[in-house]
Amino acid sequence: MATHTGKICKAPHPKCVGAELTKVVPVSSDIYMDALIGTAMGDSLGLPFETLSKRRVRVLVRGRLTQRFFGEFGMVSDDTEHALLTARALMDSRSDARLFERHLSRRLKRWLLALPPGVGKATLLSTITMCFRSPAKSGRPSAGNGPLMRAPIIGLYHAGDQVTRDAFVVASTCMTHTDPRAVFMSAAVADICAASIVGRLSWLQMSDLFRKAAYRHASPESQAHLAELENLLCALDYEDAEGSSTESALNLIGCSSGIDGYAYRTALASAFVASRARSARHATEDVIFQGGDTDSTAALTAAICASSGLSFPRSDIGTIRDWPVSHAYLELHARGLSGRQPCTISEPNYVLQVLRNMALFFIAIGHVGRRMLPPYWS
Repeated sequence: MATHTGKICKAPHPKCVGAELTKVVPVSSDIYMDALIGTAMGDSLGLPFETLSKRRVRVLVRGRLTQRFFGEFGMVSDDTEHALLTARALMDSRSDARLFERHLSRRLKRWLLALPPGVGKATLLSTITMCFRSPAKSGRPSAGNGPLMRAPIIGLYHAGDQVTRDAFVVASTCMTHTDPRAVFMSAAVADICAASIVGRLSWLQMSDLFRKAAYRHASPESQAHLAELENLLCALDYEDAEGSSTESALNLIGCSSGIDGYAYRTALASAFVASRARSARHATEDVIFQGGDTDSTAALTAAICASSGLSFPRSDIGTIRDWPVSHAYLELHARGLSGRQPCTISEPNYVLQVLRNMALFFIAIGHVGRRMLPPYWS
């Protein structure tokens, strides 16, 4: 991990103060739809480049970034699936965090039994544990970025109530990841998406929300984690004030080869890119070109952008050829969330889900083989 000064920044930047959401705004189905489309598009565009270094991504991509998982179309990974699982659990739980925990746990177990490829270690082990223990006691001590994929939709659903939002974020995060850093970042992402409904946030406003979320959830044992976060935020605050390039800023927080699956780097990098975006596609391409866990960072970046009105065109969802994800399927979720009614969306057919996951596995194997072929140099 790299830092800017080697010293802990003790206080937020003075321009950051006052970035909290102060107005309750009803969330329309359009906002939910844009967030879900953004998540799916970022996920599908980034999936072919997952785990590659930024140098290798730039060698493989010539010109405009397009779908390329198979032909001119893309598929989605667990990032989109978790956003949709969370959406359906939210519909069934209203404002009861414990009920939400049970509904999300049930859906996660069913999802895992369909043998999805590429599951993170902490998510895999904790979901297996949920089959024998309560979700509140199943989480692993991991600071991975899995829970971040569930945070944007929680932030939008409970945009006007921070206490309820925090309870849902903690339930969602700790059933798979119990490390305080995962909680800090999930809460901050939810706060950023909630606040973005009112209007686009600058990086300094986002930086303030990261600090406030972390200190809100910190315990006396979390001081080292808070110090690390302060260093990373101060580095990005300085680079933003200096007008440095995105790549230069992200290099300072340890992303010189790519944005890995560490919750701090995934959340901070995605939010930083989103704060500078001209459009959802621009932000998605920018973060994919940074390499690393490209599907997760692109999905998260696009979801943050969508919360503030920077969205992909609705027609772009047609570039994803994956079951059951489609424009109509996402619209069902968006309408259900905005209506705040119990979920009426059926869970995907189990047999078809297993067959789909097997197909994705073999397509991914073939794609990994292709990535090892030329070109090797730009």
